[in-house]
Amino acid sequence: MSSDPAHSLSDVFNVRISRNDPQKIEENLYGLEVDTVYELKKNMSGFQKFVSTSYKNKGIDSGMASELTTQPGLDEIFALSRLLDESQSGKWDAVVLDTSPTGNTLRLLAYPEIIIGGNMGKQFFKLYKSMSSLARPLSGTSIPDDDFFNEVNVLLKQMEDINQFILSPEVTFRLVLNPEKLSILETKRAYTFVHLYGINIDGIFINKILPTSTTVGEYFEFWADLHSKYLMEIDNSFYPTPVFRCHLQRHEPIGPDALHEISRLVFGDQAADRIFYSGKNFWIESSKNELREDHHEILCIKIPFLKDAEDVSVERMGTDIVVAVDRAQRIITLPRALYSLSWRSLSVRIIS
Repeated sequence: MSSDPAHSLSDVFNVRISRNDPQKIEENLYGLEVDTVYELKKNMSGFQKFVSTSYKNKGIDSGMASELTTQPGLDEIFALSRLLDESQSGKWDAVVLDTSPTGNTLRLLAYPEIIIGGNMGKQFFKLYKSMSSLARPLSGTSIPDDDFFNEVNVLLKQMEDINQFILSPEVTFRLVLNPEKLSILETKRAYTFVHLYGINIDGIFINKILPTSTTVGEYFEFWADLHSKYLMEIDNSFYPTPVFRCHLQRHEPIGPDALHEISRLVFGDQAADRIFYSGKNFWIESSKNELREDHHEILCIKIPFLKDAEDVSVERMGTDIVVAVDRAQRIITLPRALYSLSWRSLSVRIIS
């Protein structure tokens, strides 16, 4: 599956891939490029109608209003929703989601929690729905109808299911980078962000490594030596997550046969769909003061490369803990057993 708005699966496999239903590429291999417009019409026609009508009522041309119904973030929402559907369909042994570059990918992972908004977000939506039902007879078309709220309810339930799904042990994330300074820095930020969201990372994949050779000339020798230096940095920075390497090939790996060869070079005899590493990102520790006879609970969060962050903050909002690392923010809903604890009895420990 591809969630990138500029899909490239068809180009890589050198075969036309459907945007509606999984299409056979070869034996035991199917491909799908998620089409936002198709998914929007299939899943949220009521939402689309309300947004389009709202724009028209403000004097916007009907054609433009229809275009504006494709709201920012829908690519991410429908990609995740389709991922969940395909994963739970029972048709596949493994589902691989090819995401867009790092910035969009991080937004993709954050969307379920952003939309749900923690427990406070759910309560606010219920209140808004109730108030809309009372105000609709007085306000006409400016208030969403029942179809709108039913579809948004389904969406919120899907996001909650997706949030649980991507945190499950059978789901893992893999980061791909080139052995270059900017790529390494970007991957470190992504590594921190993914850990902040509690998602397992089971592999770091280094792509387009230049081979060391004295016959390629001074220009390429410089880059090959630089790559060698960065390879050591990557190994050290992301330990204990396994690191896999792929050297720059003599030809473009286009088509299934060439990709099978790349897989053999990267994974050797290992199955590419196995989980190579599993680490715990969140856990709760308990401590007891025998003299005061009280318990203290500690929510431990593992966030790598924290020393590189400029701003880290932790705030409690009711039954949620909000953790922000620079521009990344995570809303963590506390386990029910910790709801009633005050800050005196509950603390947060962030481990780099």
